[in-house]
Amino acid sequence: MTLLEAFFTVTENDSCPFYETDDQFRFSTNALHMPPGKPTCTILADDIRRVLNSDQEEPASQEDPATFKCSGCSGTITLTYEKVTEYVFELEDPHENAKDNIARLLKNFSFFKTLKKHEIKYFVPFIRHKQFQKGDIIINKGEPGKNLFVILSGMVEVVGENDVNIAFLGKEEILGEMSLISGEAAGASIRAVEPTRVIFLNSRNFRKLLRQFPALQMYFAGLLSKRLAKTNVARSADLESGMSGNLSEMPVAELLQTFNMNQKTGVLTLKFPHDSATITFKNGEPIRARFGEMNNKEAFWAVLKEKTGRFKFTPGIPPEEESRSEIGQFMWLLMEGLSRMDEEAHTEAETQRKTEN
Repeated sequence: MTLLEAFFTVTENDSCPFYETDDQFRFSTNALHMPPGKPTCTILADDIRRVLNSDQEEPASQEDPATFKCSGCSGTITLTYEKVTEYVFELEDPHENAKDNIARLLKNFSFFKTLKKHEIKYFVPFIRHKQFQKGDIIINKGEPGKNLFVILSGMVEVVGENDVNIAFLGKEEILGEMSLISGEAAGASIRAVEPTRVIFLNSRNFRKLLRQFPALQMYFAGLLSKRLAKTNVARSADLESGMSGNLSEMPVAELLQTFNMNQKTGVLTLKFPHDSATITFKNGEPIRARFGEMNNKEAFWAVLKEKTGRFKFTPGIPPEEESRSEIGQFMWLLMEGLSRMDEEAHTEAETQRKTEN
């Protein structure tokens, strides 16, 4: 098989002077591309070429990527990698023009229509593809969201309680965005009802890219609005007169999205076992947040981490609050908060691994 591309990601960092955990390198057309703004390490470059040459006939699979450690200088890094030996797209020239051709094809999908061609090309190194067979489970209900999927061909079904069919989804439909954006577990299972091809982004790359492209934030805000429409209609009357409940029944991220989607004005009070918080909304956008000694953005992000407690929404805000501007665009605040939570969890896991070793 001909090697088209290989992707290398730093998974562990032991005092490396150049690179950090999650930095990604791409090897394509006999050239090694460094992470943006990072220098070229000739030791690492030689290591990568040696690794690729040593197992040219047995490319690492996507589900079981290979791992190796660099030769080291004043520090070392551990990397995982996966190789691409064929593209899912039909390309006239998969070597020199791969990015342009893939970007042109992706432009036809609704997910990418809000972006310009040069912006779509930025996505290409992060995109993976997979083939599911009939009956394969793509997303399991109750599990944390791991990937955002876009269907290239085939069909899937959304399955609820007692294996009841909720909906069928086909080409260009997006899967898994609700749990990725809310940070909560998937609310339903999704399985292939016929051979189905997808492209996907993992959760970390999805949130990273979403933070970088405001047009995508607007796209997903609209998508969420449609998906939550039925639920929000039922809740709208409650929001008008005030709303209260338990966070175990309505997670924080979903609660905040409800006020944003319904463009509500009022004060949300949250009582946690250890402290309390308030978030003031004006037309669905947060204009003030307090949580212990934290204020505004930091308070908003801290609230997202809470899992237990009670909440109450009181419509209307004091006159002196009317002139306040938003502390940040809601979708950006939400994505930034969830990304920070991802980074903290990743750091904790890495620290635990080092402690165990």
